[in-house]
Amino acid sequence: MLATPRRTPPDIEDDVTVDVPDTTADDGSEPDDSPSPCAGIDCGGHGSCLVSDSNEAYCDCDAGYHADGTTCVEDCEPKCGDRVCGPNPLCPDESCGDCEENKTCNDQGQCECTSKCGDRVCGPNPLCPDESCGDCSVDKVCNRLGECIPKLEADCTEHWCLIPAGDFAMGCSDDSCEPGDYSCAHQGGYFCDQNTYPVHSVTLTRSFYMKRTQVSQKEWRELIGNNPSNFNSCENCPVENVNWFDAVTYANRLSESEQLESCYTITGCTGSVGNVLDNCTVTFSSLDCKGYRLPTEAEWEYVVRAGTTGARYDDVGFIAWYGDNSESSTHPCGTKDPNGWGIHDLYGNVWEWVHDNFDHNYYSDCEAGCTDPVGPTSQKDKPSKSMRGGSYSNPDSSMRAHYRNYSVVNTATRMIGFRLVRSAL
Repeated sequence: MLATPRRTPPDIEDDVTVDVPDTTADDGSEPDDSPSPCAGIDCGGHGSCLVSDSNEAYCDCDAGYHADGTTCVEDCEPKCGDRVCGPNPLCPDESCGDCEENKTCNDQGQCECTSKCGDRVCGPNPLCPDESCGDCSVDKVCNRLGECIPKLEADCTEHWCLIPAGDFAMGCSDDSCEPGDYSCAHQGGYFCDQNTYPVHSVTLTRSFYMKRTQVSQKEWRELIGNNPSNFNSCENCPVENVNWFDAVTYANRLSESEQLESCYTITGCTGSVGNVLDNCTVTFSSLDCKGYRLPTEAEWEYVVRAGTTGARYDDVGFIAWYGDNSESSTHPCGTKDPNGWGIHDLYGNVWEWVHDNFDHNYYSDCEAGCTDPVGPTSQKDKPSKSMRGGSYSNPDSSMRAHYRNYSVVNTATRMIGFRLVRSAL
C-alpha cells in the first residue's frame, strides 16, 4: 500500500491571504450583543412573544386567551347571577355593574343605601326612597320630617275646628345652638330666645273652636265694609294691615252678627275700623265668654303643636308660605297642609295677633302650674301685644311653634293679620 504524502502548511512568511468575516454593522457601529426583550417569555404557552417598535415585549395570544402582562390567560365568561354590582366572583377583573349615587356595593353584590336616617325614625330614607327609616306605633303617624307624631282625629266644620282641652309643655326645646350663638345660627342652627324659656307645663281646662284659616279679606269686607289690605287683589288671601284694635273689634262685630256675647268692651277709640283705629280702651270679659275672641298665646301654641314637641308638625315648605317660597306676597288661605287638628296657615302667610300682653320675662314668672294663662296683667315693656306664626317675608327660623314676636297695639302692616277662637261652653 502506497503511503499518502503529508501536506506541509505554508510557511508563514509565504504570501498567503486568509478571508475573515466582517462583523461591522451596516451603519458602521458595533453590533448589539444584548439579549432579545422576549428572552425567557413564553406567554404561558398560549401565544407568541413579539417585540414592538419601541423594543418592548408583548404577547400575541391564541384564540380564547388574552394578554395579562407578559403571559396569556384564558378568557373568562362573567357569571354574575343575582349580583348587580362589584367584581365577578369568577372573573375578578370584570365587573357585574355599578351602583347609583348614594349607594355602595355589599359583599353579596347588591347595592345598599349609604345615606343615614339621622334623626329620622320613620318613613322613607330621603336619599334612598326604597328603604325605610322605621315605622310608627299604631297611635302615631309619620310626617315628612321622619317624626312619629300623634294621630289626631280632626273635628271640623267648613270653617271651624274643635280643639279639646288638655295640657302641654310650652316654650322652646328645639335649640341646636347655645343661646346667643349667632355664628351657629348663621350655619343653619337655632337657639332659644330668652323670651321662649324656660319650658313650662300649661293646662287648658276649656275646649274651644279655632278658625281653620286666618280671617280672609272677603270675610273682613263682608262684615266691616272696607278692605285695608296691601295685597287687596286677592279676596281669599288673609286680611292684613290691621292692628290689634281692629282685630278685637272684628271679633265683637262677628259675635253681634250671630247674636253671641261680645267678649270685649271697647271705648274711647279714634279713627275707624280698618282705618287708623287707635287710642281704644279695651276690657276683656273672660275665657268663659261665649262670643268670638283672639286666642291666648297658650291656646295658639297648644293648637300649633297638636301633640308634637318639635319646632314644626311637618316640613316647612308644605305647611307655610314664608320667605323661601312666597315670592314676597301673601297667598290664599288654606292652601298649605293643615296640622293634625285640621288647622291651616299656623306658620307663615301673616303674623297673627293673639290676646296676651307681651313681656320678655313672662315665662319665668309662670314656670309651673300655669292653668289657662292669659298673659301678664301688666307690662314691663311699652304697651304691646304678642304675635305668633311668622309671615310670608320671614325665614324658616321664625316658623317654629314656640317663636314669639310682638308689636305695639296700634301697629298695622301688610305682614300682620289674625284668626279667631270661641270657647266651647
